[in-house]
Amino acid sequence: MSTTSGSERQRVERVALSRGLLRMQAKMVEKKNYVIRNNDDKARALVLEHPARPGWSLVQTAAPAESSASQYRFKLECKPKTTTEFVVREESPQETIYSLINVTPDQIGLWLRERSIDPEIEKALGSLVAKKNEISELAQKIANLDKEQNEIFRDQERVRGNLQRLGQSPDEATLRTRYVRQLEQQENRIAALRAERDKLDAARAAAQKQLDEMLRNLSFDRKL
Repeated sequence: MSTTSGSERQRVERVALSRGLLRMQAKMVEKKNYVIRNNDDKARALVLEHPARPGWSLVQTAAPAESSASQYRFKLECKPKTTTEFVVREESPQETIYSLINVTPDQIGLWLRERSIDPEIEKALGSLVAKKNEISELAQKIANLDKEQNEIFRDQERVRGNLQRLGQSPDEATLRTRYVRQLEQQENRIAALRAERDKLDAARAAAQKQLDEMLRNLSFDRKL
């Protein structure tokens, strides 16, 4: 007797979304082909034993004569001088869970091509991803403002240190005036940065509130 095995993941059959978690349910199908050669001149009765596994069930397979928690027993009739083939097919439900916070446009496109989602779901998920990207862009702008402000703070420390070391000569007086003007310009820039940061903070908070509301309100449970 010889055997060959194969497995494949079936297309997603059910998609459910709740509280920001996307659940996709599919089935893993495994097939094992038993090939029995009877070289005798008489027919032979054969009991074929196949392991039973938790979470897997028989599909498109003749009912076993006996079964237990760990094994199936199939009764086969092998004709003389012939080869008998018997196929055992099993399936197991598979669920994959995705957090919508981590979903990307490329992932959504792949799901659509695989028919794991339909266009309506694609549109809903796309809106969530767009809002998430908006928040990320605002956060990056805020980080850039903070970086510039910190660079100004460091430069101000350097300028103030230079001021403290200046004497009373005419050249040093000119340099002092230049340093003071530079500090004033930097203070104006800091004020502008803080005002811009306040606006971005407000925009980010509003966008985050919108995203949270979208995640709360968007839910479905659909068979494809």
